Amino acid sequence: MASTTRSNDHAMAGARYRATYLNAVAGIYVEGTDGKLRLQAGNDLNLTAAQLAAPGKNSAVRLEAGRDITLGAAQTAKDEQVVFSGDNRITRHQSQEVGTVINGAGPVELTAGRDITTTAADINAGDRLQAKAGQDIRLLAGKQQQRHDEYLKVTGSNSLLSSTTTTTQHQYDRQQALSSTLSGDAVNMQAGRDATVRGSHVVGTQNVAVEARRDLTVTTAQEYNREMHRQEEKKSGLMGTGGMGFMIGSQSQKQSTTREDSLHKGSTVGSSEGRVALIAKNQVTLHGSDVVAGKDLTLQGKDVAVTAAKNRHTEISKTEQKQSGLTVSLGGTAGSALHTAVQTANEAKESKNNQNSRMQALKNTQAALSGAQAVQAWQLSQAQSAKADAINQAGGKAGKPTDVVGVQLSLGSQSSKSETRREQTLSQGSTLNAGHDIRITATGDKEKSSRGGDIQVQGSELNAGHDITLTAKRDIALISAENTDMLRGRNSSKGGSIGVGLTAGQGARA
Repeated sequence: MASTTRSNDHAMAGARYRATYLNAVAGIYVEGTDGKLRLQAGNDLNLTAAQLAAPGKNSAVRLEAGRDITLGAAQTAKDEQVVFSGDNRITRHQSQEVGTVINGAGPVELTAGRDITTTAADINAGDRLQAKAGQDIRLLAGKQQQRHDEYLKVTGSNSLLSSTTTTTQHQYDRQQALSSTLSGDAVNMQAGRDATVRGSHVVGTQNVAVEARRDLTVTTAQEYNREMHRQEEKKSGLMGTGGMGFMIGSQSQKQSTTREDSLHKGSTVGSSEGRVALIAKNQVTLHGSDVVAGKDLTLQGKDVAVTAAKNRHTEISKTEQKQSGLTVSLGGTAGSALHTAVQTANEAKESKNNQNSRMQALKNTQAALSGAQAVQAWQLSQAQSAKADAINQAGGKAGKPTDVVGVQLSLGSQSSKSETRREQTLSQGSTLNAGHDIRITATGDKEKSSRGGDIQVQGSELNAGHDITLTAKRDIALISAENTDMLRGRNSSKGGSIGVGLTAGQGARA
């Protein structure tokens, strides 16, 4: 029994939309106080995004299969693409898995000859909830995804002789886990082989028990968050250098940041008022997850491991600059001073946008002083030239002629790169909380004494209102978890130029 999906496409003026949604929800609803809802299959029983409900006070829900019971999920999605012009575009994608929902005011039972598998399912019993499989029980999380890609390219011209192209791109890619949840007044799960709870929840008001004849694993579901931001600016043609100079050539600057988070969504097994027992013939593993008991909490297996998951964060920032072309600037005593004066005046003009009035006044003063210094440099140059002429006329040895104004030309290229990389790991420990006692027992292999019998607790917390007892046939290891933070950087640059200068002034020679 499966719900059906339907897709719609729509396109208009450079935009395209596509949506996939649940069209018809498959469901069975039993009304009445004593309503009984029973589904039975000789082989497999498959429910996809279905809904079963028996809300009557004395109602019951029962699912039986000779082989497998599969409570699957249907995927809904929404896609959007908008093209503005040329390469300018925005693309978005969203998808979500919709699981099966079972609600019963009374007891709910699932019985399979082989496997029971749920994905993003929600099973709720007002009374007892029981799941029994001849082989494996797997409670799995579904997925919710979001992707966003934005690309914009803008080309402008400051004048007839120059142009600027700016490119920006933003990308996001996220995945979240959608838990399966089994909930009842009391909950009992029995697997003939393995029982796995991955990024999902098993919760009850009274006693909760999960048993496996081989391995029992309560672990995490994978989540991630990735993003990339990039900006590039290219200039070409005739460009100012900040003062009285200019450059004919090209400039480019690139900046990019990428981030990636690898995360884990833990599972929860718990009872608000009763006992919790996780028991396996072989291995019991609790990884990055929580177990909560209002009363006693028991973990028992040949080996028992309570461990921490490891979340990772990586961030990389890159900057690259390039410049090449012919640069023309003023030289000489007065020329250099005039260049500085103009450059300072430009900075003062830009400071008008600064809200700090003192900073703006300081820049204006600096510009005025730079202008006065340019005049003084010209006057000093005149005086030094006159002195040199007088010495020459007297037949003495004059000093070096003064270069009043000059022109400097240089042809070359420069480039630089920098990269910063940060990597962090953060442990996500498991937690055991009990209102009364916590008992962890590693029985080992009764037939082969050299095998099994170890308890490992790594980077996790055990909290009990009364006693904590760890009993192992062999070893007990209490190990810390490691958090790391590493930062690395590197820089490089290269360049070269050739140039020539021409100066003019009293007594100066070209």
